Amino acid sequence: MKTHKYLGLVIISLALLLPGFAKDKVVVQSKWTAAPVLIDGNPTDWAPEDMITNKGFNLSYAFKNDANFLYVLLIFDLTEVRKGKFENKYMSTIGLTGLTLWLNAEDKEKKIRGLRFFRKQAKSDQLILELEKQGQVFTDQQKKEILSKPSQTLYACDVVNNKGQAVPHTGTSSGTFRLGQAQNAVVFEYLVPIALLQDQALQAKWDPALPLKVGFEWGGMTDEMKRNYAGRVGDQGVAARAGDSSLETQVTGGEGADFRASESNLGGGMRALPKKYDFWIDLKFAAKQ
Repeated sequence: MKTHKYLGLVIISLALLLPGFAKDKVVVQSKWTAAPVLIDGNPTDWAPEDMITNKGFNLSYAFKNDANFLYVLLIFDLTEVRKGKFENKYMSTIGLTGLTLWLNAEDKEKKIRGLRFFRKQAKSDQLILELEKQGQVFTDQQKKEILSKPSQTLYACDVVNNKGQAVPHTGTSSGTFRLGQAQNAVVFEYLVPIALLQDQALQAKWDPALPLKVGFEWGGMTDEMKRNYAGRVGDQGVAARAGDSSLETQVTGGEGADFRASESNLGGGMRALPKKYDFWIDLKFAAKQ
């Protein structure tokens, strides 16, 4: 009996001391906007007092909504690590993996349906088709200008299941985003069609009057990076038997340029693989004013 008593005290103490055991629910109120927000990666049309700070990841975020869209602003603050060089180590590889917003109407921090926002290179004609699906209208002259280059950067959004795999959806359009820079900060601005939250394929129907669980997840390794890393580890084992035990050379050299392209410093080999980060909040949508 004493053993159970002491064990209970230990568990309670850990719950009080360690954030992984007990954490406060973060409830965020979205702000109503009468005018659509321009998704351009510029934070000047967001009020500083509406920003919510996450000190753990050195970032801040805010939400707005109207009847059709949810707008999300995410800002990573940069700090000086060397003379004249600024970074945020918690950005990890967000430039490669993109950001996934997990949306759960069941009031659980559980990955059921998400929106993955990411950049990819696309042929110019494909870019025009994708943007037209999102509702953009181009003149013949604008199409001509776009087609003057063989490829463009596409700011894409996939609806994903709990495994991160893209799935069909009944929403009228997918989301989009843009990134930009502010003073000592990197800015991400996102557009989420509310129709995607009301997809009839979802088991739990979302009630706009109730809070929505929203999870932010980014970083880690892309599938391509994982494949390359697995190959490097296999090659390293062969090289070690041949007298070459430099894992750092295997991971960051040669065809591993996709590692070097990430925001994460992989110079330490296995111990410096990019980390994945996430956090959850409860979001209350604003009613029309």
